[in-house]
Amino acid sequence: MANVTVTYGSESPGNAITSTKWNQNMSDLTNGLSDGTKTLQPAGVTCTGTIQAGKLVSTATATVNNLISSGVITAPSMGTTLANAVLQTFQRTTGTSVTTPNIAISTSSGSFSSSSASYVDVTNLSVTLTTTGRPVMIMLIPDNNGTNPSVFGAQANSDFVMNGYFQILRGASVLSQYQIEGEFGSTSANLYFYTGPSSIALIDPVSAGTYTYKMQVKKTIGAGNMIISYCCLAAWEL
Repeated sequence: MANVTVTYGSESPGNAITSTKWNQNMSDLTNGLSDGTKTLQPAGVTCTGTIQAGKLVSTATATVNNLISSGVITAPSMGTTLANAVLQTFQRTTGTSVTTPNIAISTSSGSFSSSSASYVDVTNLSVTLTTTGRPVMIMLIPDNNGTNPSVFGAQANSDFVMNGYFQILRGASVLSQYQIEGEFGSTSANLYFYTGPSSIALIDPVSAGTYTYKMQVKKTIGAGNMIISYCCLAAWEL
């Protein structure tokens, strides 16, 4: 008399399915091993126990012991419900370069300004994320410094008009552009136009891979500066 034990991947729970009534006759298998099916219960035998698969990610393997020299049955997927349940229990971390389902968050831009008429990278606003194929959310967020306000905008130096652009890139590809413009009238003072960082947000529907996102700015009209103060760039797979 032989025992049958079912284990899933590296999971081997103490109460895995075990039958102590196994018939030595291999024809008693409801579905034999030769056709690669998953059914292990022999005819007329009730197996008791629990399969614990809470930590499986993409594949599951059932191994049959004491029957033949090699008997492995592979299930290609755990199913959407279980996969989502596993994802919800994952403890997410953050970093400038991470693998999903972690969250990529850059370091702070600090007090960044640029008067360049061509696009330049914003200091520190770059993150790298390895994805599984779901859409990616990208946002400009506060750096949570607790002292200085987090804003982006434009500064006009003794001019009537200030115009410029901000853009988000994936690698060398521009995903979205944002324009900011202020008309201030006749003045000799330095004037500023600011808005909150959450105004910049987008969803990028990409296939599985590793992607780097970054932010750039340029000035188009006026004698002044484009400004991003105390912001971070964040990206995560939805």
